[in-house]
Amino acid sequence: MIYNPKLSGGTERYDTADADIKAILDSHNVDNLIAVLARLGPLKMEIVDREFPSHPDNIKGTTLQQLIKGKTQGNSALQDGLLGLSHGPLKSDVIKVHDAMIIGSSTKDSILHEITLELTPRESNLLAYVYHKIYKAKLWQRIREAESGDSKELLQAVFDPRRQLLPASNTTDAMQLTIDDVQSLNRISASHSQKEKRHMFISILTGRTRPHLARISKMYQEKYGKSLSQLVQSQLEGDYRSALLFVAQGINTSPKYPPDLDPRALRDARRLEETMAGVGINKDILAMRVLRAHWSRERMDSLIEAFPHVNEKHLQLRDRVTGKGEKGMLGKLRIGNYGQAVNEFKFLILVLISDFEG
Repeated sequence: MIYNPKLSGGTERYDTADADIKAILDSHNVDNLIAVLARLGPLKMEIVDREFPSHPDNIKGTTLQQLIKGKTQGNSALQDGLLGLSHGPLKSDVIKVHDAMIIGSSTKDSILHEITLELTPRESNLLAYVYHKIYKAKLWQRIREAESGDSKELLQAVFDPRRQLLPASNTTDAMQLTIDDVQSLNRISASHSQKEKRHMFISILTGRTRPHLARISKMYQEKYGKSLSQLVQSQLEGDYRSALLFVAQGINTSPKYPPDLDPRALRDARRLEETMAGVGINKDILAMRVLRAHWSRERMDSLIEAFPHVNEKHLQLRDRVTGKGEKGMLGKLRIGNYGQAVNEFKFLILVLISDFEG
Protein backbone atom coordinates (compact mmCIF):
# COMPACT_ATOMS: atom_id res chain seq x y z
CA MET A 1 0.00 0.00 0.00
CA ILE A 2 1.33 3.44 -0.84
CA TYR A 3 1.48 6.19 1.73
CA ASN A 4 -1.48 8.57 1.74
CA PRO A 5 -0.55 11.92 3.31
CA LYS A 6 -4.21 12.87 3.67
CA LEU A 7 -4.91 9.89 5.90
CA SER A 8 -1.81 9.80 8.06
CA GLY A 9 -2.75 12.05 10.94
CA GLY A 10 -1.60 15.53 11.89
CA THR A 11 1.91 16.86 12.34
CA GLU A 12 1.28 19.21 15.24
CA ARG A 13 3.44 17.08 17.56
CA TYR A 14 6.49 17.20 15.34
CA ASP A 15 8.49 19.79 17.25
CA THR A 16 11.99 18.64 16.28
CA ALA A 17 11.99 19.69 12.62
CA ASP A 18 14.44 22.50 13.38
CA ALA A 19 16.83 20.10 15.10
CA ASP A 20 16.51 17.53 12.30
CA ILE A 21 17.29 20.12 9.62
CA LYS A 22 20.30 21.33 11.61
CA ALA A 23 21.49 17.74 11.95
CA ILE A 24 21.24 17.30 8.17
CA LEU A 25 23.17 20.53 7.55
CA ASP A 26 25.81 19.51 10.11
CA SER A 27 26.29 16.03 8.61
CA HIS A 28 30.04 15.68 8.14
CA ASN A 29 29.81 12.57 6.00
CA VAL A 30 27.28 10.53 4.08
CA ASP A 31 26.81 8.02 6.90
CA ASN A 32 25.67 10.83 9.22
CA LEU A 33 23.27 12.06 6.56
CA ILE A 34 21.84 8.57 6.04
CA ALA A 35 21.32 8.10 9.78
CA VAL A 36 19.40 11.37 10.12
CA LEU A 37 17.19 10.91 7.05
CA ALA A 38 16.36 7.26 7.72
CA ARG A 39 14.91 7.96 11.15
CA LEU A 40 12.31 10.34 9.72
CA GLY A 41 8.89 8.90 8.96
CA PRO A 42 6.89 10.02 5.90
CA LEU A 43 5.22 13.04 7.51
CA LYS A 44 8.42 14.31 9.11
CA MET A 45 10.29 13.89 5.85
CA GLU A 46 7.63 15.89 4.05
CA ILE A 47 7.99 18.77 6.52
CA VAL A 48 11.80 18.69 6.53
CA ASP A 49 11.84 18.67 2.72
CA ARG A 50 9.49 21.65 2.58
CA GLU A 51 11.21 23.73 5.28
CA PHE A 52 14.81 22.89 4.38
CA PRO A 53 15.54 25.65 1.80
CA SER A 54 14.27 28.45 4.07
CA HIS A 55 15.93 27.32 7.30
CA PRO A 56 18.09 30.13 8.81
CA ASP A 57 21.16 27.88 8.98
CA ASN A 58 20.84 26.98 5.30
CA ILE A 59 22.71 30.04 4.10
CA LYS A 60 22.77 29.04 0.42
CA GLY A 61 19.07 28.13 0.40
CA THR A 62 19.76 24.79 -1.25
CA THR A 63 17.05 22.16 -1.42
CA LEU A 64 17.45 18.87 0.40
CA GLN A 65 17.86 17.12 -2.95
CA GLN A 66 20.64 19.52 -4.00
CA LEU A 67 22.51 18.80 -0.77
CA ILE A 68 22.17 15.04 -1.34
CA LYS A 69 23.45 15.30 -4.91
CA GLY A 70 26.45 17.32 -3.73
CA LYS A 71 27.39 14.75 -1.11
CA THR A 72 26.92 11.68 -3.32
CA GLN A 73 28.61 12.66 -6.58
CA GLY A 74 30.02 9.64 -8.38
CA ASN A 75 27.81 7.11 -6.58
CA SER A 76 24.59 6.95 -8.57
CA ALA A 77 22.99 4.08 -6.65
CA LEU A 78 23.57 5.74 -3.28
CA GLN A 79 22.36 9.05 -4.66
CA ASP A 80 19.24 7.49 -6.12
CA GLY A 81 18.47 5.75 -2.83
CA LEU A 82 18.91 8.89 -0.74
CA LEU A 83 16.88 11.00 -3.16
CA GLY A 84 14.10 8.43 -2.95
CA LEU A 85 14.29 8.62 0.83
CA SER A 86 14.10 12.42 0.78
CA HIS A 87 11.08 12.42 -1.53
CA GLY A 88 9.03 10.18 0.74
CA PRO A 89 7.08 7.09 -0.35
CA LEU A 90 4.42 8.55 -2.61
CA LYS A 91 6.49 11.13 -4.47
CA SER A 92 9.31 8.63 -4.85
CA ASP A 93 6.93 6.14 -6.48
CA VAL A 94 5.62 8.84 -8.81
CA ILE A 95 9.14 9.80 -9.90
CA LYS A 96 10.09 6.15 -10.45
CA VAL A 97 7.00 5.58 -12.61
CA HIS A 98 7.71 8.72 -14.63
CA ASP A 99 11.38 7.92 -15.17
CA ALA A 100 10.60 4.34 -16.15
CA MET A 101 8.08 5.49 -18.77
CA ILE A 102 9.87 8.53 -20.16
CA ILE A 103 13.55 7.66 -19.77
CA GLY A 104 13.26 3.90 -19.94
CA SER A 105 15.74 1.39 -18.56
CA SER A 106 16.60 -2.30 -18.60
CA THR A 107 14.49 -2.72 -15.46
CA LYS A 108 11.64 -0.51 -16.64
CA ASP A 109 8.88 -3.13 -16.63
CA SER A 110 9.90 -4.52 -13.26
CA ILE A 111 9.75 -1.04 -11.71
CA LEU A 112 6.38 -0.21 -13.24
CA HIS A 113 4.81 -3.52 -12.27
CA GLU A 114 6.08 -3.59 -8.70
CA ILE A 115 4.88 -0.07 -8.00
CA THR A 116 1.52 -0.15 -9.76
CA LEU A 117 -0.04 -3.59 -10.20
CA GLU A 118 -1.27 -4.04 -6.62
CA LEU A 119 -2.64 -0.52 -6.18
CA THR A 120 -6.27 -0.14 -5.19
CA PRO A 121 -8.31 2.34 -7.26
CA ARG A 122 -7.99 4.86 -4.44
CA GLU A 123 -4.22 4.49 -4.38
CA SER A 124 -3.85 4.64 -8.16
CA ASN A 125 -5.99 7.80 -8.24
CA LEU A 126 -3.78 9.36 -5.57
CA LEU A 127 -0.62 8.47 -7.47
CA ALA A 128 -2.12 9.95 -10.65
CA TYR A 129 -3.10 13.10 -8.72
CA VAL A 130 0.44 13.63 -7.38
CA TYR A 131 1.86 12.84 -10.83
CA HIS A 132 -0.24 15.66 -12.27
CA LYS A 133 0.93 18.07 -9.55
CA ILE A 134 4.60 17.31 -10.21
CA TYR A 135 4.67 16.95 -13.99
CA LYS A 136 1.65 19.06 -15.01
CA ALA A 137 0.42 16.19 -17.15
CA LYS A 138 -2.22 13.52 -16.82
CA LEU A 139 -0.74 10.13 -16.08
CA TRP A 140 -3.43 8.45 -18.18
CA GLN A 141 -2.33 10.54 -21.18
CA ARG A 142 1.36 9.86 -20.54
CA ILE A 143 0.71 6.12 -20.46
CA ARG A 144 -1.01 6.28 -23.84
CA GLU A 145 1.81 8.36 -25.33
CA ALA A 146 4.87 6.75 -23.76
CA GLU A 147 3.98 3.11 -23.41
CA SER A 148 3.41 0.37 -25.93
CA GLY A 149 2.46 -3.29 -25.82
CA ASP A 150 2.22 -5.11 -22.53
CA SER A 151 2.94 -2.31 -20.07
CA LYS A 152 0.46 -0.04 -21.78
CA GLU A 153 -2.47 -2.43 -21.48
CA LEU A 154 -1.67 -3.29 -17.86
CA LEU A 155 -1.15 0.31 -16.79
CA GLN A 156 -4.30 1.43 -18.56
CA ALA A 157 -6.24 -1.19 -16.60
CA VAL A 158 -4.75 -0.08 -13.27
CA PHE A 159 -5.15 3.65 -13.86
CA ASP A 160 -8.56 3.53 -15.51
CA PRO A 161 -10.52 6.08 -13.41
CA ARG A 162 -13.61 3.87 -13.73
CA ARG A 163 -11.90 0.83 -12.22
CA GLN A 164 -13.66 -0.77 -9.27
CA LEU A 165 -12.66 -3.76 -7.19
CA LEU A 166 -15.23 -6.51 -6.95
CA PRO A 167 -17.00 -7.74 -4.97
CA ALA A 168 -18.33 -4.55 -3.38
CA SER A 169 -18.23 -4.56 0.41
CA ASN A 170 -22.01 -4.60 0.73
CA THR A 171 -22.66 -7.43 -1.74
CA THR A 172 -24.18 -10.77 -0.81
CA ASP A 173 -22.95 -12.48 -3.98
CA ALA A 174 -19.24 -12.79 -3.15
CA MET A 175 -19.27 -16.59 -3.24
CA GLN A 176 -21.09 -16.68 -6.57
CA LEU A 177 -18.54 -14.27 -8.05
CA THR A 178 -15.75 -16.53 -6.78
CA ILE A 179 -17.35 -19.53 -8.50
CA ASP A 180 -17.88 -17.53 -11.70
CA ASP A 181 -14.28 -16.28 -11.75
CA VAL A 182 -12.86 -19.77 -11.16
CA GLN A 183 -14.99 -21.15 -13.99
CA SER A 184 -13.97 -18.27 -16.28
CA LEU A 185 -10.29 -18.89 -15.62
CA ASN A 186 -10.72 -22.60 -16.28
CA ARG A 187 -12.64 -21.99 -19.51
CA ILE A 188 -10.15 -19.47 -20.82
CA SER A 189 -7.33 -21.97 -20.36
CA ALA A 190 -8.82 -23.92 -23.26
CA SER A 191 -8.58 -20.89 -25.56
CA HIS A 192 -5.86 -20.68 -28.20
CA SER A 193 -5.98 -16.88 -28.20
CA GLN A 194 -3.33 -15.16 -26.08
CA LYS A 195 -5.30 -11.92 -26.47
CA GLU A 196 -8.40 -13.45 -24.88
CA LYS A 197 -6.35 -14.98 -22.09
CA ARG A 198 -4.58 -11.70 -21.36
CA HIS A 199 -7.86 -9.82 -21.21
CA MET A 200 -9.40 -12.32 -18.79
CA PHE A 201 -6.40 -12.46 -16.46
CA ILE A 202 -5.95 -8.69 -16.45
CA SER A 203 -9.63 -8.03 -15.73
CA ILE A 204 -9.65 -10.44 -12.78
CA LEU A 205 -6.21 -9.80 -11.27
CA THR A 206 -6.56 -6.00 -11.43
CA GLY A 207 -10.30 -5.88 -10.80
CA ARG A 208 -10.85 -7.94 -7.65
CA THR A 209 -10.22 -7.33 -3.96
CA ARG A 210 -7.29 -9.08 -2.36
CA PRO A 211 -9.49 -11.32 -0.13
CA HIS A 212 -11.50 -12.29 -3.20
CA LEU A 213 -8.35 -13.22 -5.13
CA ALA A 214 -7.29 -15.38 -2.19
CA ARG A 215 -10.65 -17.20 -2.38
CA ILE A 216 -10.23 -17.70 -6.13
CA SER A 217 -6.76 -19.12 -5.63
CA LYS A 218 -7.91 -21.51 -2.91
CA MET A 219 -10.95 -22.72 -4.85
CA TYR A 220 -9.02 -23.16 -8.09
CA GLN A 221 -6.33 -25.15 -6.29
CA GLU A 222 -8.90 -27.41 -4.65
CA LYS A 223 -10.90 -27.95 -7.83
CA TYR A 224 -8.23 -28.17 -10.52
CA GLY A 225 -5.02 -28.89 -8.60
CA LYS A 226 -3.21 -25.75 -9.74
CA SER A 227 -2.25 -22.63 -7.84
CA LEU A 228 -3.01 -19.23 -9.31
CA SER A 229 0.71 -18.79 -10.02
CA GLN A 230 0.88 -22.11 -11.84
CA LEU A 231 -2.14 -21.13 -13.90
CA VAL A 232 -0.60 -17.80 -14.93
CA GLN A 233 2.70 -19.55 -15.65
CA SER A 234 1.08 -22.12 -17.91
CA GLN A 235 -1.36 -19.87 -19.77
CA LEU A 236 0.41 -16.58 -20.44
CA GLU A 237 3.53 -15.65 -22.34
CA GLY A 238 6.27 -13.02 -22.26
CA ASP A 239 5.97 -9.87 -20.20
CA TYR A 240 2.31 -10.52 -19.40
CA ARG A 241 3.31 -13.71 -17.68
CA SER A 242 6.01 -12.10 -15.52
CA ALA A 243 3.82 -9.10 -14.67
CA LEU A 244 0.71 -11.02 -13.63
CA LEU A 245 2.84 -13.67 -11.95
CA PHE A 246 3.95 -10.86 -9.62
CA VAL A 247 0.32 -10.37 -8.55
CA ALA A 248 -0.47 -14.10 -8.33
CA GLN A 249 2.60 -14.85 -6.22
CA GLY A 250 1.39 -12.29 -3.71
CA ILE A 251 -1.85 -14.25 -3.32
CA ASN A 252 -0.72 -17.88 -3.22
CA THR A 253 -0.21 -19.69 0.04
CA SER A 254 1.97 -22.79 0.25
CA PRO A 255 2.25 -25.62 2.80
CA LYS A 256 6.04 -25.22 2.47
CA TYR A 257 5.90 -22.08 4.61
CA PRO A 258 4.41 -21.14 7.99
CA PRO A 259 0.73 -20.27 7.47
CA ASP A 260 1.08 -16.88 9.16
CA LEU A 261 3.63 -15.63 6.60
CA ASP A 262 2.12 -13.12 4.18
CA PRO A 263 2.50 -14.43 0.58
CA ARG A 264 3.47 -10.90 -0.49
CA ALA A 265 6.34 -10.90 2.00
CA LEU A 266 7.58 -14.25 0.70
CA ARG A 267 7.38 -13.03 -2.89
CA ASP A 268 9.16 -9.76 -2.06
CA ALA A 269 11.82 -11.63 -0.07
CA ARG A 270 12.49 -13.88 -3.08
CA ARG A 271 12.83 -10.88 -5.36
CA LEU A 272 15.16 -9.22 -2.89
CA GLU A 273 17.29 -12.37 -2.74
CA GLU A 274 17.34 -12.53 -6.56
CA THR A 275 18.54 -8.92 -6.64
CA MET A 276 21.51 -9.81 -4.42
CA ALA A 277 22.29 -13.13 -6.13
CA GLY A 278 24.41 -13.83 -9.17
CA VAL A 279 27.59 -12.21 -10.39
CA GLY A 280 26.46 -8.60 -10.11
CA ILE A 281 24.09 -6.71 -7.88
CA ASN A 282 21.47 -4.37 -9.31
CA LYS A 283 21.91 -1.73 -6.65
CA ASP A 284 19.23 0.61 -8.02
CA ILE A 285 16.55 -2.09 -7.81
CA LEU A 286 17.85 -3.28 -4.45
CA ALA A 287 17.59 0.23 -3.01
CA MET A 288 14.10 0.70 -4.45
CA ARG A 289 12.79 -2.58 -3.03
CA VAL A 290 14.25 -2.02 0.43
CA LEU A 291 13.16 1.61 0.51
CA ARG A 292 9.55 0.80 -0.40
CA ALA A 293 9.40 -1.67 2.49
CA HIS A 294 11.15 0.78 4.84
CA TRP A 295 8.17 3.15 4.84
CA SER A 296 5.90 0.55 6.46
CA ARG A 297 7.11 -1.05 9.68
CA GLU A 298 4.60 -3.89 9.23
CA ARG A 299 5.77 -4.57 5.69
CA MET A 300 9.44 -4.50 6.66
CA ASP A 301 8.87 -6.78 9.65
CA SER A 302 7.05 -9.27 7.38
CA LEU A 303 9.87 -9.11 4.84
CA ILE A 304 12.52 -9.73 7.49
CA GLU A 305 10.51 -12.65 8.88
CA ALA A 306 10.08 -14.20 5.42
CA PHE A 307 13.65 -13.75 4.18
CA PRO A 308 15.31 -16.78 5.89
CA HIS A 309 12.70 -19.03 4.26
CA VAL A 310 13.70 -18.12 0.70
CA ASN A 311 17.51 -18.34 0.61
CA GLU A 312 19.65 -21.47 0.59
CA LYS A 313 21.59 -20.71 3.77
CA HIS A 314 18.52 -19.49 5.68
CA LEU A 315 20.32 -16.24 6.39
CA GLN A 316 18.62 -13.32 8.07
CA LEU A 317 18.25 -10.30 5.79
CA ARG A 318 20.78 -8.27 7.77
CA ASP A 319 23.36 -11.09 7.53
CA ARG A 320 22.72 -11.41 3.79
CA VAL A 321 23.39 -7.71 3.29
CA THR A 322 26.52 -7.58 5.45
CA GLY A 323 27.96 -10.57 3.63
CA LYS A 324 27.84 -13.45 6.05
CA GLY A 325 29.05 -16.51 4.17
CA GLU A 326 31.23 -16.62 1.09
CA LYS A 327 28.35 -15.72 -1.22
CA GLY A 328 27.36 -12.69 0.79
CA MET A 329 26.62 -9.32 -0.68
CA LEU A 330 29.65 -7.70 0.96
CA GLY A 331 32.10 -10.00 -0.79
CA LYS A 332 30.68 -9.10 -4.19
CA LEU A 333 30.49 -5.40 -3.46
CA ARG A 334 34.18 -5.30 -2.57
CA ILE A 335 35.12 -6.16 -6.14
CA GLY A 336 36.77 -3.13 -7.73
CA ASN A 337 38.21 0.06 -6.26
CA TYR A 338 35.07 1.64 -4.91
CA GLY A 339 35.44 0.73 -1.24
CA GLN A 340 34.13 3.93 0.36
CA ALA A 341 31.16 4.30 -2.00
CA VAL A 342 30.30 0.62 -1.54
CA ASN A 343 30.44 0.87 2.23
CA GLU A 344 28.15 3.91 2.17
CA PHE A 345 25.63 2.12 -0.02
CA LYS A 346 25.71 -0.95 2.20
CA PHE A 347 25.23 1.27 5.25
CA LEU A 348 22.17 2.83 3.59
CA ILE A 349 20.59 -0.59 3.01
CA LEU A 350 21.35 -1.72 6.58
CA VAL A 351 19.85 1.44 8.08
CA LEU A 352 16.72 1.15 5.94
CA ILE A 353 15.98 -2.35 7.23
CA SER A 354 16.45 -1.23 10.84
CA ASP A 355 13.92 0.46 13.08
CA PHE A 356 13.22 4.11 12.37
CA GLU A 357 11.38 6.77 14.28
CA GLY A 358 8.19 7.84 12.60
